Amino acid sequence: MRTVDEIAREIASTEATLRRLHKEKRAAIKNRAVPIVAAFDAGANTADISEEYGLSYSTVQGILYRAGRTHTGRMLMRARLGLEGPAQVRT
Repeated sequence: MRTVDEIAREIASTEATLRRLHKEKRAAIKNRAVPIVAAFDAGANTADISEEYGLSYSTVQGILYRAGRTHTGRMLMRARLGLEGPAQVRT
């Protein structure tokens, strides 16, 4: 039977490993989101992005939502920059 100290060391080691893996997972998710958000900002629609990256439509929508991107927001920004006529902007 193991001692309490041995068990405590194993718990601490496992906790450190889980923290490292969680940090790595967050970085991977962030890195995956960057090109998706860039494609959306460049004008691609959500369905095309989901097809290009092999993700479900809802996954792409979630990534864009967390990045603060919406179709309406993109349309309003393009109108402010003079890239679309005011007739195309709905508020």
